[in-house]
Parts: sequence; structure tokens; C-alpha cells
Amino acid sequence: MSVREATPEDIFDILVLTREFMKEGPAYFKFEKDKVESFLVRLIDEASMVAFVSEDEAGIHGFIVGCFTDHPFNGVKAAVELGWFVTKEKRGGTQAIRLLKAFEAWSKDMGAEWTAMGDVAGIQDLSKLYIRCGYNLAERTFMKEV
Repeated sequence: MSVREATPEDIFDILVLTREFMKEGPAYFKFEKDKVESFLVRLIDEASMVAFVSEDEAGIHGFIVGCFTDHPFNGVKAAVELGWFVTKEKRGGTQAIRLLKAFEAWSKDMGAEWTAMGDVAGIQDLSKLYIRCGYNLAERTFMKEV
């Protein structure tokens, strides 16, 4: 199993995984293939964004995508995870942690002061994992359909 930065050739595999991710997520996760594909194409070419994939001899089984930004209120430099997913059959192994570590290394290389990770309700509670990796709860997001 290895983790590497995604290339344009990985877009289809990430699309398939994103569809799976969205199916596992809450009702407001609606998969829009063209939107995701357009985002991934931009992401791979944008220096302030990154995608990593995890793969083994059978193919790609996970990804993490994120961006580097200055916080709009205080200028703190942060790398923010936008999506992180590993297929059900590969969870419990090392793929998720390896993806996280690759993203953290990228964050540090970009000069970030903080790395921010999310936890989508309904897929898997990642609280214990984050705490074990040195993260602290900073914010929660609540959604309401309008």
C-alpha cells in the first residue's frame, strides 16, 4: 500500500470514490459528477490545493483533498481538509492514517500554522482518531434544510 499525490489519470478513480463517499454521507451530500470532476481538474493544477490517493496492487482505495489558505479573520495560515475517504473494506488498516500523514506533511511544507480536519456525521466518528493524532475539537457544523 502506498500514498502519493494524485495525477490527472486518477480523476476517474477519485470520482468513483467520491460517489461512494457521498452515498454514505448525510442527505445533503448530493453527488454531482460534473461539479466534482471540474473541481478535481482545477485542484490538481492549483498549487494551493492538493489531492493524495492511497493504492495497492488492486487500485485506488482512498483519497484526501484539501487547500491552503489564510483565515479571513486573522491571517492564520491553515491547510483545510475538504474530503477524506477510504473504502469500507480498507478501513481499519493504515490507509486512512497514511493519507492523513501525507496531508499533514503537505500542510507543513506549505507553511501552515494549523491543519484542520473535518468529521462528516453518519460515516464514521473520527473523534478518537483525531485526538490520538494530536488534534483538538475547534468547531462543529450543523446543517438545516431551507
